[in-house]
Amino acid sequence: MTTTQNTVFEGPLQQLARSAWQLVLFIGILAVALGVIVLAWPGKTLLVAGVLFGIYLVVSGIGYIFAAFGTHTGAAMRVLAFLTGVVSLVLGFFCFRDKLESILLLAPGLLT
Repeated sequence: MTTTQNTVFEGPLQQLARSAWQLVLFIGILAVALGVIVLAWPGKTLLVAGVLFGIYLVVSGIGYIFAAFGTHTGAAMRVLAFLTGVVSLVLGFFCFRDKLESILLLAPGLLT
């Protein structure tokens, strides 16, 4: 008698959801809070959104870098999480350089 075993391979999203769901939940809550704050403060929406977007990028970048060193996933997922964190940090710091840069990062086609 022979038995066959069907093996289902996990993709990167399943690995991320299984291992770092707390970080993803925290980033989602931050995104919702950012949206609510932008809706509640309509006077200076673009400037406030740019600064809050920069804060969001820095916090999520730090979270992704910590997730890259703390999860028990494969090397490829760790490298991708680390690169995502670094890019997020760089873009977040660009938001704090100038008021116009933070607005342009939010809406790149705004001035064209």
